[in-house]
Amino acid sequence: MKVLLQIISLVFGLATFPLINLNAGSIPEILAKARPAVVQIVAVDANQNPFKTGTGFFISSDGVLLTSNQVIVGAANLFARTSTGAIYIFRGVVFRSSDLDLAVLKFAGRGVSYLELGSSAHAAEGQRVVVIGRPEGLDWTVTDGVISAFRDNRTSIEITALMSPGSSGSPVLDESGQVIGIATSVSKGGERLNRAIAAEALKRAFLAEPEQPADDESRETNGALKLRTTNPNEQPTDLSEFVQ
Repeated sequence: MKVLLQIISLVFGLATFPLINLNAGSIPEILAKARPAVVQIVAVDANQNPFKTGTGFFISSDGVLLTSNQVIVGAANLFARTSTGAIYIFRGVVFRSSDLDLAVLKFAGRGVSYLELGSSAHAAEGQRVVVIGRPEGLDWTVTDGVISAFRDNRTSIEITALMSPGSSGSPVLDESGQVIGIATSVSKGGERLNRAIAAEALKRAFLAEPEQPADDESRETNGALKLRTTNPNEQPTDLSEFVQ
């Protein structure tokens, strides 16, 4: 529990770092300000061969990052690459949930540009959203759409913004640029409906006891990532710091 309760107030309490606090604006304005915090996650195997990519985004100035759990399953190591080509080195898994399809990761870095985790509690159907991602085989993309529905007691948001494979882990932003969800599933068969984890569901997970790893995760071998790996020289990350 203690390991999970040190990240979230970093994002909201350290004004000296480059917090990306956006006012409502056009898509080009949102993209220009938010893109520095969004990264491509590259998963590599035990032989250091890349085999999977996804999207993630920083939520603190010291390298705490959110992405989809499916992006990191089976990986022996990870790298985060920004739109400018900068590379961040993986330090460990802070929290992961296969049920939510969520992973909180730590990368080495200081003074990192990051996005503010907002609230989905007052989001409404028909509200405009923007998704920034790095789909497989494509350059950085930005799409917009609306919230079409809430599912599973508002823990899941259905959106019309277009997404492609590799977009899992992308931030779903409101018009002020705050994160109200994380993209998790991409529709198939031409349907323009995709899903995201709602920000309030993330916060509840941060405050809860960590779930036990699923059998397939706990038995990962050949150097695959282990649950809640940490750097012994760093203080544990307190996820409650990110809950408003």
